[in-house]
Formats: sequence, C-alpha cells, structure tokens
Amino acid sequence: MKHIYRFGLAVFVAALGLYLTVLHYTETPVGCPPIPAVGGLVNCQAVLTSPGSVVLGVPLALWGSLWALASLWQRARLLWLGIGGLGLLWAWLHEWQVGHLCLWCTAMQAGVLLILVGLWRPHPGAQT
Repeated sequence: MKHIYRFGLAVFVAALGLYLTVLHYTETPVGCPPIPAVGGLVNCQAVLTSPGSVVLGVPLALWGSLWALASLWQRARLLWLGIGGLGLLWAWLHEWQVGHLCLWCTAMQAGVLLILVGLWRPHPGAQT
C-alpha cells in the first residue's frame, strides 16, 4: 500500500510542477493573488517570475516535476535524496531572497519533503 501513496505523492508533485511550468512558459498570471492581510508576504507571481526561478534555463518547477517522477526509481535512492534536498534548499533560499512566498510552490515543496522522508526511511524490504 505504501507504493500507492508514494506514487500518488510523486504524481501530485509532478502535476503541480507542470502546472507552474505551463504558467511560466505561457506567461499566464498565477491563480494566487497577493494577500495584503499578511503584509504582501504571499505573492506567487513575484516568486515565479524572478531570476532564481530558472536553473540552467529550465524553470525550477519543471526540475521538481522531473525529480518527483525520477524519485520513484528506488535504485538511486541516495542520489534522489541529495538532489531533492538541494532543490528544496534552492527553492527556500530563492523565496527568502525574493521576500515572498508562493502557495503553489509551498505545496510542491511540502510534497517533495514528504517524498524525501519516504526515501530517507524506506519501508522494510525496499531495494536501495
């Protein structure tokens, strides 16, 4: 049953990333308006259009989608742990530098974090 949850979580993260990637390439406004009640902290558009949202010419969200799907490959568990951890660190530093949070990105980051926990502590009998 744990495989179903991991697969579902990977598909969820990948879908969020693909949604954000489509928004990036089509320059469509993000369905996450700034929230003045929290002092303008939440501003998805500012996060997704800043220079740090692109790594090696590819949107960070697309990297996250690819990572989520690739993390299902158990043979490279330690590699995916490292890459996923670095990706989260980049995303958090990027949002800190921009001074805003993106709710869609936060949902994606939470999913990546859950996948990382699953990779860190695989269930008994899993291949490493």
